[in-house]
Amino acid sequence: MRVRVQGQKQFVLQHLVELVGHALESDCVRYSQIMEFAVRELVKEWMRELALEKQDDSKASLLNRAIEQVEQQVQWQFGSSPSFAFIPYSTSLRQYLKYPAREIGELSSQLRQLEWQKRGKRTRFESHDAGVCYSIVTVGQPEMIEALVAMPEMEEFGLEIDRLGETYQVEGEWFPFQVTVGELQFIVDDDGVIYTCTDNFPKPLYEKAHETLRLLAKQVFKACRN
Repeated sequence: MRVRVQGQKQFVLQHLVELVGHALESDCVRYSQIMEFAVRELVKEWMRELALEKQDDSKASLLNRAIEQVEQQVQWQFGSSPSFAFIPYSTSLRQYLKYPAREIGELSSQLRQLEWQKRGKRTRFESHDAGVCYSIVTVGQPEMIEALVAMPEMEEFGLEIDRLGETYQVEGEWFPFQVTVGELQFIVDDDGVIYTCTDNFPKPLYEKAHETLRLLAKQVFKACRN
């Protein structure tokens, strides 16, 4: 399975607005799995965006704030029109995205505390066979690396998920996938980011995690060829 990845936040929002508009016009209250998928993707995008904010004065959870943002975005498109009932979808999302929301929240807390954008070390790799470039970023200070993050340096690329299952234990029916390699666990999300927590790892295990992440990224990231 190759998953094509590209910037899609605005595209998904527009698609969701069209779905909601059609539902309002037809007075259709039936639960739509297509609409659930669109809402889910937007909520994930907002969770990532909110997680990178330098200050967070809100007491609401990351997931709840993201759901509120999506509801406000969609409602803004319709002005004073009757609001669409998001409750069935938000209830399902709170269960479905509970685990990734916790992971993103924990990672974002580490990012803010350690100011990883300024202090994190970025190592660039190039896979000639796959035709992609990617980086591995350390989260934390040199003497205390909290996490490792691999990300492609391309606007459009593919994710070869099936290849992971041939070698490693992969859990999940859809993103985010959890990949287990021995005692190490990695999360693969649909924007191409692969990350693992390395808090309190001894040096040999940290080095193993870094090398394993490099191999995973090399195996998963593929260039999209037209």
